[in-house]
Parts: sequence; C-alpha cells; structure tokens
Amino acid sequence: MALSEPEVGPLPRRVVEGVFEGLADILLPRLCPLCARPLSGREGTGRRGAVLCGRCFAAMPLIEGPLCSLCGRPFSSPLGPDRPCSECAVDPPPYRRARSALFYEGAALDALHLFKYRGRVSLAAPLAALMAGAAREAAGGGADVVAAVPLHGSRLRERGFNQSLLLARAVAASMGARVDSRGLVRVAAGRPQVGLVRSERVRNVRGAFALAAPGGFSGRRVLLVDDVFTTGSTVAECARLLARAGAEVSVATLARAGVK
Repeated sequence: MALSEPEVGPLPRRVVEGVFEGLADILLPRLCPLCARPLSGREGTGRRGAVLCGRCFAAMPLIEGPLCSLCGRPFSSPLGPDRPCSECAVDPPPYRRARSALFYEGAALDALHLFKYRGRVSLAAPLAALMAGAAREAAGGGADVVAAVPLHGSRLRERGFNQSLLLARAVAASMGARVDSRGLVRVAAGRPQVGLVRSERVRNVRGAFALAAPGGFSGRRVLLVDDVFTTGSTVAECARLLARAGAEVSVATLARAGVK
C-alpha cells in the first residue's frame, strides 16, 4: 500500500512576506531615512523606512512632563503633576488636549526642514512614529477621525504635498482611525506664519479655514494633526471650527517651538 504524501497548503502570507523582506535586507540593506547610515540589529526590525537609527533617535529632543494639561506646554520645573498653565487657566483653548513629541530644535528641526522644505517625504513614517505616543495621549480614549491642518491650494501646488497630511495618515494608521483629508479646507492663503508674533499669527489665520461638510464632524472625536505648534493659533482656529460643528477635538503635533 503506497503511502500518501502529506498535503502541503499554501504558505501563510506573513511567511512569504518575511522571506522577501529578508532577501530585500540582504540585497538592499535598511538605511536610516535621516542620516542614511545602515541599520543594524534591532534597529532594522521595524517596518522598512519607519525607524531611525539609534544615533538619530537619541539626538531627538523629546518632550517629557510635567506639561500643561490643556495646551501641552512643558513646565520649566520637572516636578509636579500636569496642570493648566497660566494662559490656559485664563483662556482655555477650543480643544480638549494638545500634545507634541519633540522640541523644535537640533535634530528635530533639521529633520523637519528636510521633510518639509527639501521634499524628503520618506521621513513621514519615522517622524509619525516619533509622534505616535503624543498622538495617543492627546486623543485619550481614541479618535474616530484624524484630520490634518490643510494647506491653501497655492501653497500645496508650490510644495507638492501637505506635510501635516502625510503625518496624519501615518498616525491614523497606527491608531486604526479614519483620515479625513477633505472636510477641513483652507480658503485664504494668508502670509507665512514664520516670523510673525502671536497677535499677527492670530489675525493671519482668522477666517482662513472652513468646513466642506460641517455635519460630517458632529459627534466625532477628531484628532487634529500639524507639524509644528508655535503659538497654537493655527490649530486653535481649526479646532474652533470643528468644535462648533459638534466635534470633540484633540491636537497632536510633531514638534513644539518657542519653549524649553
């Protein structure tokens, strides 16, 4: 009696992907997307292009508590619990909570400039991975929708991409949330915010944004994503619109400028 050969089914997809990824690592070694140094050991275990090398990660100026429990501004003293800062205690922001991952200086500033102004869009994934913790903390119980601070059409054509939307897509994927890239729009170009003082920034963004379909945000938990939080005037203007439409808004940014 002939012995039947054991049935062999198709290999699981994750096994096939693992084989091809292993071959890719041999033929095309993983490189740090920031400094291009070959990744080694555990550095290379993340999704391709989504991790920085240990040297670049260690150079990132991470923001740690205590923080303002509302706007996320770091306090100068490392002691004490999170609490509202003096500004938020007097004039609470139109969002529930804002958090930023990095100080806008040093390696973080260099990385953002490469990403935003030099078109290094491959940095979107590793930078979004750096801000994932801040995004989860800002969202608290989670988010139904992730929205990015939009660019005006003229600025989008000039740059070719919206850096905040690229970050928002990666953050949303890590949270299992939906991205809304059309509901919040910029209707006035305004001046670049760089170099403006707080009062000028507030005036510059007043009326600059609109909702394409306000009813689409009613009752939704919205995580608003931007690249840099400076005075907070831009995210506040967007959050105010979303809140008026019935959304519960939280804010996550990659970096925070003007504080240390």
